[in-house]
Amino acid sequence: MMNRRVLLPLLGFLVIAGVTLGLGNPPTNAAPKDRWPADQFFRVDSQPFRMKNGQLGIWGYVNSLSYQNARVGLEVEGLDAQGNVLGYQPVKVDTVVPVPNRAFFDAPVVIPGAVTAKAYILWYDWVG
Repeated sequence: MMNRRVLLPLLGFLVIAGVTLGLGNPPTNAAPKDRWPADQFFRVDSQPFRMKNGQLGIWGYVNSLSYQNARVGLEVEGLDAQGNVLGYQPVKVDTVVPVPNRAFFDAPVVIPGAVTAKAYILWYDWVG
């Protein structure tokens, strides 16, 4: 029988290796690898619009589905008329997303050639 001095570090190594290698199958519609998986914590409702100066903008709400307040950063995808991604742009939500509620955001889309846009969670940070 292995003693605890050998078993505990081995168990720790296996846990770290499993987390690092990402056990399990990735979702079929996986986001770009720099986005954090956040669908279980947040829902983004957004709409593109034309600003007064004619520039494309995006506005919407980040809805909290979790148990804790959070600061959130978004990634906006600029799309052409056929739905092809032209580029990405980070957008910070100015207020903390409260539980159980939502936070408003709006931003100009500065991706050249974009005629519409979609917003996704890029990062989140739990607050108190």
